[in-house]
Amino acid sequence: MGNHSDTSPSFSHSPSSSPQPVSIAGPFRRIAALGYDLLLLGGISLIYGAVALAIGKAVGVPVEQAQQPLLFSIAVQLGWAGVIASFYCYFWVHGGQTLGMRAWRLRLVTPEGQPVRTIQAAKRCAISPFGVLLGGIGYWWCWLNSERKALHDLLSDTTVVCLPKPEKKTTTPST
Repeated sequence: MGNHSDTSPSFSHSPSSSPQPVSIAGPFRRIAALGYDLLLLGGISLIYGAVALAIGKAVGVPVEQAQQPLLFSIAVQLGWAGVIASFYCYFWVHGGQTLGMRAWRLRLVTPEGQPVRTIQAAKRCAISPFGVLLGGIGYWWCWLNSERKALHDLLSDTTVVCLPKPEKKTTTPST
């Protein structure tokens, strides 16, 4: 497939700095970022559930799950999946980072280091859950190919890269 340095995208944090090579993120950092995101998504899910319950009560749907119409339950589940997909797509398209990715200095880009397009983010959202739910096979794929890409990276033509540590700004004491 080529060596690791040939496939690494380059980009810069600011227009004035020169592009810096970055490395493809490994599975452990990706999973750690996912863990951070799951904490945030837990709160978003609670809010979504409260709104769905309020809407259900307003239209007369029984509160007890066993008595809820199947169509309402399916609509709630699909809506929840849509909220989660929207969260990821929004952040991936607008800056390439979710909160967890920002904490772990990761960014989602194209293989050329460019921002991802909406269609790539949507494709990744559709593919990723299967790689996570099927025993993490999507992340195990990082060890099975020479580019260290996860299965959902390959199928959505995206790459998760590690960002360099920001340079520390030195301050001079005022006299």
